[in-house]
Amino acid sequence: MNSLLNVLVVEDELLISEMLREMLNELGHHVVASARSYTEALAHLKQHPTINLALLDINLGTGKNGMDVAQEIKTQYPIPFIFLTSYADKKTIQEAIALKPEAYLIKPFSQPDLMATLEIVKARNAQHSYFTFKSGYQTVKLNTADILWLKTDNVYVEIKTHSKTYLLRSSLEKLLTELNDPNFVRAHRSYAVNLNHVNAVSNHHILIGQEKIPLARNSYDAFMARFK
Repeated sequence: MNSLLNVLVVEDELLISEMLREMLNELGHHVVASARSYTEALAHLKQHPTINLALLDINLGTGKNGMDVAQEIKTQYPIPFIFLTSYADKKTIQEAIALKPEAYLIKPFSQPDLMATLEIVKARNAQHSYFTFKSGYQTVKLNTADILWLKTDNVYVEIKTHSKTYLLRSSLEKLLTELNDPNFVRAHRSYAVNLNHVNAVSNHHILIGQEKIPLARNSYDAFMARFK
């Protein structure tokens, strides 16, 4: 999991939602969207594939609640989620645990409580950093370690893995920012490569498997410093 968290806040109380936004911003994270209901939460998850953590209030008033949102996340958007609730009774906790959240925060909580919880979640997920995006009608979740290279083509970026090439409408600069992974290095105005897959480097190209990726002359020194 990347150090920067792109968070979806699902909380029906506006004051608590804004408090969470301020806390997360101060901790260096980004609230991508805020929702006050099950329907709004699912709409934001569909619209914002960069979300990599959800904070879910269990009680969302009438209708479906935060546990229902969690169930949808588990089946459609496999990202970690944390339950927020003022309920600490055994029944609620058992129902929440069955959904396997990353953590369970009891209201009211402080910024240090939130920070400690987020650090634990990040550490637990550190071995697997994922990038989630829309590809056609599908939501794709890729382990960033499986990405070989990125190639920009007009308003699209090709994401190359061993088994498949995905096409994402984005700029290369924006995608590198969203990945927030130091293993991805710009090699050329059209390419960024995953250092973990680079087999060899010459003055003019980078070798990944049998594929030659162009290396810009003015990028050679900086790239070699990272490669070594």
